[in-house]
Amino acid sequence: MLKPFKGTITQGKQIASGLCDRYTSEGTIKPQLPLFQKIADARGYNLPTPLSSLHHGTINCVHGTNWAPVRDKSFYFDDVTWFDGERQSHNGPEYVVKTENFFLIPVLIKTTPQPVSGTMTKAHETSGYIYLPDPGTKENPDANEYHRFELLCPFIPGVKYGQTIEVYVDAESIHTFD
Repeated sequence: MLKPFKGTITQGKQIASGLCDRYTSEGTIKPQLPLFQKIADARGYNLPTPLSSLHHGTINCVHGTNWAPVRDKSFYFDDVTWFDGERQSHNGPEYVVKTENFFLIPVLIKTTPQPVSGTMTKAHETSGYIYLPDPGTKENPDANEYHRFELLCPFIPGVKYGQTIEVYVDAESIHTFD
């Protein structure tokens, strides 16, 4: 059974897309996807949305419901070393090795036409994933991690900050709580 969540698209830190040049100008998603595919192939995961079709950035959706992934009902990718090199920090260049674990949870994503910032958005429906670096291996876990989704999907033209988005997820793959 699919569980619906309605949320609002908000601006994230723009690290996934590379617009914030924290690791590389290519962002974090682009180097991670081939590693996810290699693990998926080795484990025989039948991914419902091909990873090669995904945009190299995420859509942040704040929805207000606290949730957590159910590990054995999600695609889990562990020990993913997706960055090994020098990055800029507040104190100048530093050498970093980034190894994290990730959840990918299949979802159906729907947007509806609505006025946002003076323009009308278009309706769109696509499949994709909730993208969640495992907070147990994430460098700086976000306190808001569990009342928002970071969506990894094919590019959706015309989405805008402030737009309402509907996300449908298999009720068995996440746990909701107050």
